[in-house]
Amino acid sequence: MSVLNTYRLFSVNDTEDSEKKYIELHRTLSLIGFMIYPLMYFLGIHQNHLNQEFIVMDFAMAISCLAFYLSSIYSKVVKKNGYLLFQIIAYAAVLFSLYKQSVIGIEINITLLLLISITGTAFIYYNHYLIYHAVVFVGYLYLNFNTHAYEDALIDQIKLLTMQSIILGVFYQFYRIKHQQQTKTDIMASLFDDAPDALLFIDTSKNEIVNCNKRSLELFECYHRERLLFKSLEALFRNTLLIKDLLAFSGKNSDQDMLIEDVLLFKLTGTPFWANAAISRLSFQGNLFIVVRLIDIDKDKKQQMAISENEERYRDIIEHAKDLVFTHDINGRIEMANLAFGEILGYQSDELLGSSITDYMDADSRKAYYQYLDELTEKGECRGFIKLISKSGAIKQFEFSNTAKREHQNKIVIRGIASDVTERVLLANNLTENLAHFRLISENSADMICKLSRSGRFEYISKSGLQLTGYQTDELIETEFIKLVAPQDKDHVLLTCPFYCLQLDQKPTFTEFRFIKKNGKEIWVHTVFKPILNEHGAITGYQSSSRDITERKLAELKLAKQAELQKIILNLSSEYINMPLDDIEQAIIRSLKELGQFVSADRSYIFAYNWEQMTCSNTHEWCSEGTEPQITELQQVPIEVIPDWIEKHSNGATMNIPDVYALAIDNPIRQLLEPQAIKSLIAIPMMDGKKCIGFIGFDSVREHHIYTDKEETLLKVFSQMLVNVQHRITLEKRLIEEKNRAEQADNAKSDYLSIISHEIRTPMNGIIGLTGLLENSQLNPVQKQYVSAVKQSGEHLLVIINDLLDYSKIVAGRMELEYIPFSLRSLLDNIHNTYGIRAGEKHIQFSVDCSNEVPDWLMGDPVRLNQILVNLIGNAIKFTESGSVALRIQLLKQLNKGVSVSFIVRDTGIGIAKEKLCTVFESFKQGGSDISRKYGGTGLGLFIVKKLVEASGGLIKVKSAVGEGCEFNIQLDFDIAQADQIVSTQESNLADLTGTRILLAEDNMVNQLLAKDLIRAWGAELTIVENGQQVLDKLDGEIFDLVIMDVQMPVLGGLEATTLIRTSAHDRVRNIPIIAMTADAIKQNIQKCFEAGMNDHITKPFIPAELNKIISKNTIEINKNRLFSVSQKNQDSLSQEPVQHMTKNHDAASFSYISIAYLMDYARGKHDFLVKMLQLLHEQTPIAVDGIQKAIEASNWEEVRALAHKVKPNIHLLGNPAMDKLIYEIEHNAEQLHQLNTMPELYNQFNNIYQQAYCELTKALETYSQKL
Repeated sequence: MSVLNTYRLFSVNDTEDSEKKYIELHRTLSLIGFMIYPLMYFLGIHQNHLNQEFIVMDFAMAISCLAFYLSSIYSKVVKKNGYLLFQIIAYAAVLFSLYKQSVIGIEINITLLLLISITGTAFIYYNHYLIYHAVVFVGYLYLNFNTHAYEDALIDQIKLLTMQSIILGVFYQFYRIKHQQQTKTDIMASLFDDAPDALLFIDTSKNEIVNCNKRSLELFECYHRERLLFKSLEALFRNTLLIKDLLAFSGKNSDQDMLIEDVLLFKLTGTPFWANAAISRLSFQGNLFIVVRLIDIDKDKKQQMAISENEERYRDIIEHAKDLVFTHDINGRIEMANLAFGEILGYQSDELLGSSITDYMDADSRKAYYQYLDELTEKGECRGFIKLISKSGAIKQFEFSNTAKREHQNKIVIRGIASDVTERVLLANNLTENLAHFRLISENSADMICKLSRSGRFEYISKSGLQLTGYQTDELIETEFIKLVAPQDKDHVLLTCPFYCLQLDQKPTFTEFRFIKKNGKEIWVHTVFKPILNEHGAITGYQSSSRDITERKLAELKLAKQAELQKIILNLSSEYINMPLDDIEQAIIRSLKELGQFVSADRSYIFAYNWEQMTCSNTHEWCSEGTEPQITELQQVPIEVIPDWIEKHSNGATMNIPDVYALAIDNPIRQLLEPQAIKSLIAIPMMDGKKCIGFIGFDSVREHHIYTDKEETLLKVFSQMLVNVQHRITLEKRLIEEKNRAEQADNAKSDYLSIISHEIRTPMNGIIGLTGLLENSQLNPVQKQYVSAVKQSGEHLLVIINDLLDYSKIVAGRMELEYIPFSLRSLLDNIHNTYGIRAGEKHIQFSVDCSNEVPDWLMGDPVRLNQILVNLIGNAIKFTESGSVALRIQLLKQLNKGVSVSFIVRDTGIGIAKEKLCTVFESFKQGGSDISRKYGGTGLGLFIVKKLVEASGGLIKVKSAVGEGCEFNIQLDFDIAQADQIVSTQESNLADLTGTRILLAEDNMVNQLLAKDLIRAWGAELTIVENGQQVLDKLDGEIFDLVIMDVQMPVLGGLEATTLIRTSAHDRVRNIPIIAMTADAIKQNIQKCFEAGMNDHITKPFIPAELNKIISKNTIEINKNRLFSVSQKNQDSLSQEPVQHMTKNHDAASFSYISIAYLMDYARGKHDFLVKMLQLLHEQTPIAVDGIQKAIEASNWEEVRALAHKVKPNIHLLGNPAMDKLIYEIEHNAEQLHQLNTMPELYNQFNNIYQQAYCELTKALETYSQKL
């Protein structure tokens, strides 16, 4: 019947319900067996089968069943030894029964059964449970089938029933084992991955991880299984102990089956953690694998370590405690005793453990201790006195304190601590003698020995202490210790002295501080505080021992001070090296302050000697708080009054006076210093070679100061540093003076050129303008010829002036180049438009051809590139009477971040003689005097071109022959502009204005069209009105985020409307951002916009990207972080199409008075939008132009100004600079009422050009409308 019980005890796979069932079955069968044999006994009596052997045999079997029952009880509480004991009793009873059977003649092989029983018991002891089941099962079969004591059928049936129940239990065990194996096979895969512990499979042949479960990923904070799989052990576990164990465990010679240990590992993030690692082997298909199970015990491990540390600390405290610490059970048996227990009583630890504590007591103490235990049982604690007998027989007295606590299985454990009080009586008896001995020691010690109360008051002070402090005993008794401490050290003492910082431990405390003697002098002491304990171990006071260490401390402070001074001077030296001259004066004052405070001086200063006047003057001074400055009085001091002082300084010696008042009364130095209340002084000469140029000094006014040799040496270093600074100041001043002279000369030349150029340009502008008007007036052919000559001469003179200015910049090295993104094709488009007209005037064919391989957007200086090309093209047109002038741009090669481009200007002009080619790029040189006389010029153009090309890092070459024209070839390198660099023209970082509500006040329909298309393309909601009054009406009824306001409008102008908005009663209206949009770029007029309350401004005609930027800036809270970029496709359309029109579109090239490419730029490549613009310009512009004529005829100059201002953006969009200039002059003259008599001629000049432009505008509208 023990089969089920045995399996329940040692099987780790049984569930709790199954275990209960097995135990109940085991008990039931055992009880049935226990009742069967007495029943068989009574049946035997009834059937007269009873004899003595049967009686003994039956009762032996009954005892066996009872033993089996008791073993089941021990199996429930899992006590292996008790279980085995009752199993042995049960088997012994069975053997005895068998023996009796053999006595009565039943043939039983007792030896075989005995071996079966012993073998079964041995197997269970060594955990071979299945073999045990088999052995016991065979034994029971043998027992039951060979027992024939009763031949009664009823008895046989009962025995058979018992046997069947046993067999049934055994077979049920085998069924459970088989069922569990099948279940394991089915769920093994899911259990592995879902296991609560981390599992790693390691291939020992490669020492890498081949499989892991989910918990492994979580444990190592790895979110992808691939980061762990096939990772080497070193990479995952680093140099941890686990690697060594794994490598050792995977060895063929390792005899371990499993290794379990706690290891410190690292997550993939580098965070360390503790884990419990169980390592085992697994052989699969001939390969050896290692399975590592990891359990995260980081929190428990840290707690365990902390607990262990505390336990170790407490154990150490207990073990090394001077008192007896022990535990014993309720019967007095000692379970633990510290070292002091054995040492005091003279026993070893193994002698004490297990013995009774009362064994070491005399009879009276033993009796009293039992009474204490009774009290302990009732109250849980007790205190008392006992006597213990040592191993040597000595009797010692102890005061103990015991507590009782119930622990495992309700067991009472008594913990106690006992203090040896044997010497207390002896101490009391010898107290007088010891006190006298203590006084003898303290009175003859050189140290200051004191006894202090727990609160830090003097209770005793030795004779040497009185001598050290200068006090008498009655002056110190009951005085607080802190009162004798120097003020600067009181905080330190309060933090370190045990009676102030409430230090509870009994360790000595060491500290150093300054005492104040009775005479006020400070002394340094090294003091040791030791607690005084009573018989209970409580602190009753403190003993202190103080030793005078003043000399040592002063030496240490002296060394530290010298080191600090050396560091200060080193820092000052580094500071002066690269310091600007403007900062040196303040730096010298800071240096005097820093050094003066360090040496505890009250005044530090610098004097300069004037040997010519035989005087010295105070140049720099620093004074401490409360010290009177002397710098004002100490100027031009005659040096003859201090001859000794001067003699020392002249020889490079230091004037060091420790005590001024120790000098003779009639000493000149004392007479000079005493009125300044100076007690000590040091003055160090500043030697420039052998010449003393001054000195630095430090005065001590409040107290005397003695300077050490080391301090004097370091201060000399500082004085020499000041000499070097003075050299640098002198040298840099000279350099500055020379630089200023050079700059003044250069500025004078620049100013001269600027004045001359301005004085020349001013009348020249008038000459050119008036001759232009005169040229269009009614003149005869001779007069027209004269006027044309005057105009050409004026224009030529302006070119000369500009060349001279550039020449002066180049010669002075002041030519600066920009590095900005620009559109090459836009630049070429402008050149073509400008010089196409000039070439047409001479009936010369002019062409520009740019290869498609050349990128449009480049980084460089577009102004200087334009100047280079314009200069070459202008010369080509000037020197070509017939034929053609061509500009060709080609890609030479691709560079790392850019391109190399060639610009070739070729003409069919007069050419240059070969012998002149070497000097053609020199300044003021031309092909010959005849050329100079015929064509004019200064000879600076090609010189400037060459210098600009070289400044750009390029090359220029020329090929020519007389009568064959010229070819200039320029090679320049450019970086390609990136998308984020193209801001203004390309709209590459336009703000997304989605949701922004904008109110536009503009009476010009062209501007309305442009603004509407742009602003709505940026996502904003746009409302358009035509005057300021409509703005006010809209703001009253609707909500807007921004107002764009034209300044000059009918009904109510922009300035007046803004003033009214800023005085509105509604915050929403009053605080709305307003942007001024005006065609007037004069600074004073823009300032009027801001004064009226506008937030920003933009000049018409506006650049789209600039308008976007200004809107975004003023609605930053609304449009925050909303940016969009134009796609590359749109960028290409913006940059490429205008040049394509210029180079390949004959329609665009055929227009001389308007620029279709310029309009296309504003249309942003949109063909339909271009047509709309052409329609509006065609419809709206003539109305304003005609209105200007009528207003001029009526002398209505305000109307002229208003109409010119209104039409000016339209004229600008036509891309004709001449019309731009004329309409501006008309507006300006009408506004200023200036040169009104010339207004009709000015208008006629403008209208002549406009009529030509209007014809081309009509033609362009027809052409592009057909394409649409």
